[in-house]
Amino acid sequence: MFSPSSVLSDKTLLDILYQSPVATAIYVGEHLQIVFANNAMRKLWIIGDDLANQTYRDARQGSTPNLTTQLQQVWQTGVTYRQAAAPYTVTADGYIYTQYYNIELSACKDTDGRVTAVMHTAVPLNQTGISQHKNTGSTVVGNTESYTPAKGAVNDLFDAPVLETLIDNASIGVVIIAGEDNKILYANYSYSKMIGRNLNILCGSKLFDVLPEARAYFAPIIDEVRNHGRPVYLYDTPYSVYTNGEVSRGYVNVIYQPFTHPLTKVKGVLAICHDVTSQTLNKQQLETVNAKLQSTNHDLQLNQTGLRLAADTAKLGIWTFDPETNNFGLDPRCRSIFGLDADEAISKTDIETVIDEKYVPVVTQLVQNAYAGKPGMVEYYAINLKTGKRSWVRGSAQYIPPTSESSGHLIGTMVDLSAEKDEEKRKTDFIGFVSHELRSPLTSLSGYIQVLQLRASKTGDEKIIDIINKSRRQVDRMAALISGFLDVVKIGESRIQLDLSCFDLVNLLSESEAECNTVVQTHHMVYKPLTGAFVEADYDKIEQVLTNLINNAVKYSPQGTTIIVTAERRDDEVWVSVADEGLGISEADIPHLFERFYRAQSEHTKTIKGFGIGLYICKEIIESHRGRIWVESEVNHGSVFYFSLPLITKNL
Repeated sequence: MFSPSSVLSDKTLLDILYQSPVATAIYVGEHLQIVFANNAMRKLWIIGDDLANQTYRDARQGSTPNLTTQLQQVWQTGVTYRQAAAPYTVTADGYIYTQYYNIELSACKDTDGRVTAVMHTAVPLNQTGISQHKNTGSTVVGNTESYTPAKGAVNDLFDAPVLETLIDNASIGVVIIAGEDNKILYANYSYSKMIGRNLNILCGSKLFDVLPEARAYFAPIIDEVRNHGRPVYLYDTPYSVYTNGEVSRGYVNVIYQPFTHPLTKVKGVLAICHDVTSQTLNKQQLETVNAKLQSTNHDLQLNQTGLRLAADTAKLGIWTFDPETNNFGLDPRCRSIFGLDADEAISKTDIETVIDEKYVPVVTQLVQNAYAGKPGMVEYYAINLKTGKRSWVRGSAQYIPPTSESSGHLIGTMVDLSAEKDEEKRKTDFIGFVSHELRSPLTSLSGYIQVLQLRASKTGDEKIIDIINKSRRQVDRMAALISGFLDVVKIGESRIQLDLSCFDLVNLLSESEAECNTVVQTHHMVYKPLTGAFVEADYDKIEQVLTNLINNAVKYSPQGTTIIVTAERRDDEVWVSVADEGLGISEADIPHLFERFYRAQSEHTKTIKGFGIGLYICKEIIESHRGRIWVESEVNHGSVFYFSLPLITKNL
């Protein structure tokens, strides 16, 4: 290892160390007697010059941090101790603030490996308070105080090159430069490692001949320190080193401290370099994460605002339920529906008092489905506790599983359907009134046509007979429409009547096949055989459903294409399907297809007549039989409509 003894005497090196801005102290013995403490360390400890026979414990009694235990461990084991960002209370310019330092406690050993001294350094990190060194880049500050070291036990250490060994082995890079050509008088191993150069070539070399890539940035700073005698502090400064064609980039904290050789009066610069690449990168990563978190929080706030605006626009009430406390959280709109005050608490037991008892099982099932991971929506009567008024409500529920930050809970929405239901009732009443009023003249018209048919058959006038037959079909069509409207009225008033009987679905399909073979001449009808499917149902209404699905297949598929009617047993159900090769249904239309008065809109359906009540009636009929109805479809690839009914066991 390069020795500075040929260039700098121990006394000179000691003087430089006293002038170093890096707080440095040296201890000997198991009681950690202080044999050396430079000016920077004394300022950090806030103590005077008299350290004779003092130990570290004496100097730092009642102060933070107190490293007595760590120093004793280093003395006993010889293992270096490091602590990052240790806080010290510092006084400067009349202010008291906290400054953070990277601390290193390292052992000096003799040739037999015995610890002879412990060196203590404290390197300041970025200033966090008000101080004469506060800066964001490089700042030139005033002259440091002069200090003449007292003679003492430290001189004994310099009889052997203890001080040199301590600095050589320090984890902080140290380099001493002199002259306008920045000649290197001394450099330790940590510095050579940081710049990627062999330690043996540094002594006597010019710094920027060895490290030309650093000249542009660092040369002016070193010149200013040497020429003006003022230190400069650099924090988190980026640097690049080129070694054998490879580039190393990092960040460094550097303190440039001027010193004067008392004998030759040559001004030089002591540079203390602490590689903080990992800390800086971690800090940058943390800042990036914080920025992302702030952005995410901003987005969440925007989303919450958007959700609130959407809820207000849709007049949605939002509620939550905590299973652990059995308490509900209700927003103002939910409280208005139930007639609850703003501060009125409501529990699971109380909620049943604001729901019509007829619909309690429906709401209970909704909640059970939500816990099972099947969110849904139901309609029920809600009771206003203040007015006693009942109003229709559509409610939804979804279960949010527990996380590390919150317990599992239910969340849902409520919307008051009173206005919507009133409007529906007015429409239904109007439809019912018009339908009843149309029935009487239509019945008379049907009778007149029957009379004309009898007379035309006697005259044998084929043209008149054809006109009368066409008129008859139109009257029958109108009668079917009126019957459909009346069915809608009955369904809306929950007055749909079922004439249940036990029958084999095979018979119904056979009758349907015979009728279609006679009536449907534009399409190829295919019925797949079924054996033994007994159901308890209203024969006429199931036939109405099947006929409606077949008529739709005929209406919405090109002439000459095939319509397939299939029935098959599936466990305890029978599935009936009607498949066509028609226009198909868009994915957006499918969820609404069974709603009242809904018709899928496209260029192909504009010319097809209908009021959008057929599938709605089919749905109500099938669901009143405890069955299901659904569709599978793709645009331009046809559709398959299904309905299912529960099977029964026929006792013979």
